[in-house]
Amino acid sequence: MAQATIAQQQPGPEAEEDAGERSFARHLKHIRQRLDGKQAWLSRAVGCSDAAISLWESGARLPNPRSLCRILGALAQSGASTPELLALRRSWHNEMTKKSLVTPAD
Repeated sequence: MAQATIAQQQPGPEAEEDAGERSFARHLKHIRQRLDGKQAWLSRAVGCSDAAISLWESGARLPNPRSLCRILGALAQSGASTPELLALRRSWHNEMTKKSLVTPAD
């Protein structure tokens, strides 16, 4: 019976299929929608505006580390699986690393 519970918590095959390539924006939107949450719900849980959630889900911006922790906490409390949360955090880290490696043109 414990295995059935674990299997229910893990993301479906489509989530695992491109999890390594999925952007932070796509991960965030996918998890929120899977949990049947609206942007307004997540913005209240995180303590930010609906516009901030929209910017993060569109890929226009990345949340700061404090907001990321709040996002992960809110999604975890709403039933997101550990693999989903780890993939979301990993995609955020990868994008932040890429962003910091970009040097401005002289």
